[in-house]
Amino acid sequence: MSIFALLQLIDIFLMKEILTPKEQMKLLDSGILHCSITENAYLDVEDGRAIIEGVQAIYNGKKIPVFVDIRNAKGASSECRRLFQGKEIAKYQNACALLVDSPLTKLLGSFFLGLNKTEFPTRLFTNQNKALEWLKSYA
Repeated sequence: MSIFALLQLIDIFLMKEILTPKEQMKLLDSGILHCSITENAYLDVEDGRAIIEGVQAIYNGKKIPVFVDIRNAKGASSECRRLFQGKEIAKYQNACALLVDSPLTKLLGSFFLGLNKTEFPTRLFTNQNKALEWLKSYA
């Protein structure tokens, strides 16, 4: 476990919240991990690793459904996207709902997800409530 994850354990037990340089993560009472990407953030592979460490730190032996608000993100490198689709993150999460800002973005993202399979169910949403409702079955 990295020093980052170790130092964040106190926050997890007290507040159930972790901050990385480009993402805020908070474990909701429903058991869903709510993540928000920092405005105008472009995620590289190091950011991806920091985020995975955060998810790992919150992991308590049961895989976590993850909600990610990506409306403010500028994008992610191909290496970072591969991390988020791979076996490492799949050790800790069992489903992922991505919140996007428009039906067109949802359509394009769904096409991309169809070409690049993830290790767990992943869907795009334009409505936060619908995304969280979908994730409840994985909590």
